[in-house]
Amino acid sequence: MQQPQLFEGVRNALQQVVQNGGQNYLLTHRNNSAMEFITQDGIKSLFTDFITAEQPFPRKPNPTSLNYLIDKHKVDRETAVMVGDRNLDIDAGHNAGIAGILFDPDDLIEVTSNPEIKIHSITEILND
Repeated sequence: MQQPQLFEGVRNALQQVVQNGGQNYLLTHRNNSAMEFITQDGIKSLFTDFITAEQPFPRKPNPTSLNYLIDKHKVDRETAVMVGDRNLDIDAGHNAGIAGILFDPDDLIEVTSNPEIKIHSITEILND
């Protein structure tokens, strides 16, 4: 399996969240290969918790896995944001009562999820 490449700005965005007292969570439909990828990329330590296909949660847009992370880590739904590259990611966030940012680097997604923000680069969510 080919190693996915990090998009520009991802490492900095994850670091900034942590430096500002926030937390990052990984919620993926991939199996544990996702954990191998983030370990190899050297960003695993920037995540507080992870949910992969190995865990018995319903798939997105069902909010069960997001609600689990939010409740387990006492995340404030008012400030939480789901960042994803598919409409079902944003729908899952909305179904869990949190905002959604749709990441569409190539402007190819037919948007049906009403994200609060649509971005083309992760750097667009960084605070200076």
